[in-house]
Amino acid sequence: MRSAAQRTRLLRQRLLTATAIVAGAWLAYGVLVGGGDDEPEVAMADEGRGYFVNSAQLTEFGPDGAPRIVLRADTIEQQLADQTVLLEKLAIDYQTAEAGA
Repeated sequence: MRSAAQRTRLLRQRLLTATAIVAGAWLAYGVLVGGGDDEPEVAMADEGRGYFVNSAQLTEFGPDGAPRIVLRADTIEQQLADQTVLLEKLAIDYQTAEAGA
């Protein structure tokens, strides 16, 4: 027959093992299922967007009326949270006085 100390130690080991198994199963379930919170994040991301433009071209004209700076971007997106503007696939053409234009 086991002493009271041995039974207590065995009970603690079993309780710790059971807790570890439950925690591991819960963690594995969360990883495999993915949490299911993807859709609310997308909805919140849309609320933080100001304007959105596809295939944009912005032109600044010089004093002579000729194009001085031409900016092209596949997308332009304003972030309302910090008022930044994100540009993707950006290309800039510009004329300078040194180039003789």
